Amino acid sequence: MKMKMATAALLPVTVATLLASAPTRAAPVNWSGFAISAGVGGSFGATTGQNVTATSFFFLGRPDPVGEIGSLGLSWNYQFSNGLVLGAVGDFGLLSGSDTLANPAAGWSLKVRNDWLATLRGKFGYAMGPALFYATGGLAWARTDATFIPTTPGIFFPFPFPFLGATTTVTRSAVVPGWTLGAGADLALAQHISFEAEYLYVHVNSLSFAIPQLFMPPGHAQFAEDMSVFRLGINYRF
Repeated sequence: MKMKMATAALLPVTVATLLASAPTRAAPVNWSGFAISAGVGGSFGATTGQNVTATSFFFLGRPDPVGEIGSLGLSWNYQFSNGLVLGAVGDFGLLSGSDTLANPAAGWSLKVRNDWLATLRGKFGYAMGPALFYATGGLAWARTDATFIPTTPGIFFPFPFPFLGATTTVTRSAVVPGWTLGAGADLALAQHISFEAEYLYVHVNSLSFAIPQLFMPPGHAQFAEDMSVFRLGINYRF
């Protein structure tokens, strides 16, 4: 987690350093056209969940799945004569890492892992010499795996705790949709090469699944995820 926070703190410093080192009279760049990109970075976030049974409601808490991300993307920009830039971008990034929330008193634990993240976004920016500053937002999809693990199932006295009657490990995997908002900066390093730093806030919609229980109706667990994604990348502009 400390490494991810350090990466996030260094992004604005990196962008500012590169902008400061750029020639003060660099020729303006026309950002119109297609570009392919490759990036690396980090992500961290929180999972907000809840358990709902026929008899009780219980808040899971906030496990923090963290993971490195490597991404590939394709984008298109159109620059107007006044410096405004409109565009679109689609990307796909791999995630790693997982976290487990344990509740021994209630007799269960929950393991959450994200495998990948994809986005399809619009861009709105402004070009200033060799730099492009932009805001971005659109749709997101995450491949999410969740495993509910009963640890100390209660047979005779399941109330008022949810899932004390659970005896079966339940796994649910799905591609879950969501949305994203963010901002970034792109700095031209050569005629076709640019350096990019980007931040995305990603919300992934609820994933839910049923949990069998002894002497009780099936329970129901659901959770949603919020992630902060930081990327540094290289773009090749056609």
